[in-house]
Amino acid sequence: YSREGRFDEALYILSEARLLCTPWSTRALVGRIELETDKARAGMGRRDEARKAYNAVRSALPVYDSTTNEEDYYGDLRRNLVEADLSLATLDGPIAGNDAVEALNRACDILPDWSLDVDAPHLPLHKPQIVYFCGEKVSFRWDVSMAGPTLRRLPGEQELSESLAPVMADLGRPGRPIVESEMISLINALGGTPAGWNEQENLVVVPDGVLHAVPWAALRLETGDADWLDRGSILVSEAPARDSDSPAASRTSGRLLALGANNDSRADAAGLSILRHAEREAREIHSLWPAGEADLFVGTDGGERLRSRDLSAYDVIHVASHAKIYSGSSKRASLLLGDDERLPLDAGEIRDFDLNARLVFLSCCEAADGSTINAGRARAELARSFLYAGAQTVVAPSLMIDDEAARLMAGRFYDHWLSGASATDALRAAQRSLRDEDPRWAHPFYWAFYLALSSPRR
Repeated sequence: YSREGRFDEALYILSEARLLCTPWSTRALVGRIELETDKARAGMGRRDEARKAYNAVRSALPVYDSTTNEEDYYGDLRRNLVEADLSLATLDGPIAGNDAVEALNRACDILPDWSLDVDAPHLPLHKPQIVYFCGEKVSFRWDVSMAGPTLRRLPGEQELSESLAPVMADLGRPGRPIVESEMISLINALGGTPAGWNEQENLVVVPDGVLHAVPWAALRLETGDADWLDRGSILVSEAPARDSDSPAASRTSGRLLALGANNDSRADAAGLSILRHAEREAREIHSLWPAGEADLFVGTDGGERLRSRDLSAYDVIHVASHAKIYSGSSKRASLLLGDDERLPLDAGEIRDFDLNARLVFLSCCEAADGSTINAGRARAELARSFLYAGAQTVVAPSLMIDDEAARLMAGRFYDHWLSGASATDALRAAQRSLRDEDPRWAHPFYWAFYLALSSPRR
């Protein structure tokens, strides 16, 4: 009834439902009924009443506890509350300045992954930055620039997904031409290129829901003559970033751990192609470090080294191997390192590592997998696992990658990174060189799906 605009009837039925609740009814159920009641009030134009009620629903949410199944009960309620609150805030159009910041702060209070609890919470947000929230009916984008923050509406998640799907089909297959009209449609749906972004600045992107699959580097500028890759460096963050957050990792003194495994029998059993260059890649990266400052393990030895969990002494960890992504459960995503029967090493085990690494480079197919099972969840599980374990920045591809192109990408990345570039600048330089210097690798399939990911909490 609410969706049909029949708010009086909706309120009557919702009030009846609320009367059926008892003191033993779960807070998630009560909160859901109250949220739908408040949305109906907002639809009737009773904004102040709805806003006050939204605050009451937010106050009733429990403190998030990652060790419980809290998200199973309250995850959707949290997201629906954010969508309702932002819809009310933007009912008359985009908002800017303090209103936009306050809307973001309210969302951060509700969404566990968006915590802005940093050492200096009074500091302003990083500029330039775009933050997305994908809602069921309507999505939102914050643009944070020198001109100030703004918040505006975008299409709902299903419509965004429909805009993204044909572009991904074009970009995800070597040699397949990109349909310009489909790319333009996606860019418009995403809100366009951020204004005021130049080559001297890292653009921070906080994706959400289906937008974790977007190959940001391959998006076209509105002029149509260049890619976002040509505008500047891009850092994908799992939460809004403040100016106090560390920049993407740059070269410091420290040890390298280089792991490589071609995974002959295990890859065949998993239905994956046998790698030809992974162990060679690990050896080449190892050779870039001075003697005595790097450790190299290939084949089964690589998995054994990771399982030892004694990794805190490494400043850089490079893994060249297969990754296995299970679309049904992101936590089952795993690294295939050698043919030991105890392997693979799954995402849950990786989260328990104790890392101090400034950089982890995962030269593994789909290690930054951008797919989602539910909106805002189950994304980039392998890459995020290393972030949760303590890594500052993770560089990884989100799709299947060519074995030889992966080796070239890694080598070019380290050429720039070891010369003093940040991880984002080094990745951009490697992508541009792979795209521009050899026609074999000109298609975005080979370079667009590498991401530099970071967590503001690290």
